[in-house]
Amino acid sequence: MNQLLQHREPTQSELDMATEALLGARVMRPYYAVAIAPLKPLAVDGLGTIAVDPYWRLYIDFEWFSALSLEKRAYVITAHEIEHLLRRHHKRCDPRDHNLFNICGDCEINDDAEAFRQAVEDIGMLAPGAPVSTEAVAALRNVFRTVIINMEQLPDAGSVPCGTAPRKG
Repeated sequence: MNQLLQHREPTQSELDMATEALLGARVMRPYYAVAIAPLKPLAVDGLGTIAVDPYWRLYIDFEWFSALSLEKRAYVITAHEIEHLLRRHHKRCDPRDHNLFNICGDCEINDDAEAFRQAVEDIGMLAPGAPVSTEAVAALRNVFRTVIINMEQLPDAGSVPCGTAPRKG
């Protein structure tokens, strides 16, 4: 995420829901407890998903979040959002196109999480081989069209080994 989302403090019931999911995430993946602990839940109405920023703020659309089971809430946090932070996607993205990088990062994370596969498909998240809605296909086409048009402005990644952050300078 390149910018701070318009957010508000969660209501007590929203905070309880987030706390329950964070506890479930710690139980599900206890080795991530240190990474889960600093997450600060914030409410973002109409976001339609969950997201994190480099400052470990957890942006939650509680209407969307409440439609998930507790197990899926915990999976979204441990098997997805924490992975964005641990893989330092916020640092590796610059100066690339944020939307494209986020989509690719989502696919990379979701593809790596085999146990997460069913939740990915149930929630409708992007992953290689997962069913994709026509709206998602249209959105991806727009992102890829923008990238192709601006291809000459993208940094040359040919000398960067797979999985490493590009070096500036």
